[in-house]
Amino acid sequence: MKIVLLGNAGAGKSTIAKRLIGDRAIARLSLDEIAWNPGVERKPLVESIVLLEDFIHQHDQWIIEGCYSDLVEAALPHCRELRFLNPGVEVCVAHCRQRPWEPEKLASAAEQQAMLDNLIDWVKEYDHRTDEFGLQRHRAIFNAFPGKKQEYRSVAEYTPTITMKNLAPNILRQRLLIEGLYTADIDRDSVESYLTGLAAQLNLRTYGKPIIHTPGGLGKAENEGFDAFIPLIDSGISLYVWSEAKFFAAVLFTCKAFDVEHALNYTHQHFQATEIVHQSF
Repeated sequence: MKIVLLGNAGAGKSTIAKRLIGDRAIARLSLDEIAWNPGVERKPLVESIVLLEDFIHQHDQWIIEGCYSDLVEAALPHCRELRFLNPGVEVCVAHCRQRPWEPEKLASAAEQQAMLDNLIDWVKEYDHRTDEFGLQRHRAIFNAFPGKKQEYRSVAEYTPTITMKNLAPNILRQRLLIEGLYTADIDRDSVESYLTGLAAQLNLRTYGKPIIHTPGGLGKAENEGFDAFIPLIDSGISLYVWSEAKFFAAVLFTCKAFDVEHALNYTHQHFQATEIVHQSF
């Protein structure tokens, strides 16, 4: 995992970073930690970049989060995924008001509260700022990034709201939905190679060849494409392709643990995706 989270103050970057990490030994860097000297003096950019590169080289897996465009741009060549949290200024302001004391950033809760009004005024300028902290610069970074990326326009998109009761806690299940827009030439052979290749990449054993269907004009023209499935010893992988829209959806359901990052990277490369999103469930 090498993810950069970009967005306004209060967008939820730290919350999402902690949620992604869970109880795993994955390093997290808030760019606030390397952007400032003690007090209110900003470090020279070159010093911050040295600290940033030290962090990146010291850790195999990491999440970096912040609103500092200059530092984000320095981190992007090393990252595998960029997530742009853009839920709107009103949401960011509300999050700032609800934010608990962050001892890693400020010496006391009282000090944090004293700075709240200035922070909120600053957050409200996001849409109109032209410096490195504003929407204009963040949008440019997101649009220019050539790798895997996703923009979130609402909290609901990156906050799970439903917890399903586990009816079989003794049975291991891992489920992943991947959707994306692709540029590759996708035909029956490439559908088959994706399913067999993904299973091999994740070390999931198959016990049959992929089953591939095409609607053949039976449905709406815009839904023409492929419906495919490969059976696994440990469940299966389904793939759905909309040829006209250049859109695909893959569903992995396994009774054996697999590496989500490997699944996403393989899928991104196979489909030559311009954008890809995913959700574990």
